[in-house]
Amino acid sequence: MTLNINVQSIKAFKNISEKYLDIIKQNAQLKKYALGTPILEENIIPNQVGIIISGEARALIYEHNNIASFASKKIGVNEFIGLTSLLTINS
Repeated sequence: MTLNINVQSIKAFKNISEKYLDIIKQNAQLKKYALGTPILEENIIPNQVGIIISGEARALIYEHNNIASFASKKIGVNEFIGLTSLLTINS
């Protein structure tokens, strides 16, 4: 399946070469999630990176010393989900 979106419109991919842009497009998968469906599981490092192309999600970060305490951040279009999102969650 070829991804049919303008990947270069996403800031992180603005200056990517055509060679790597083609690789991304050929390997990309479009996934849809119902409201309230977990996208990533706690304690599992994802082997993929996701980009929200429509809608929004809420990142919940649980503190392990107090299970009832958590932080929350809303993420939206052109934002990353997965390992890279850990780099920006506190911004």
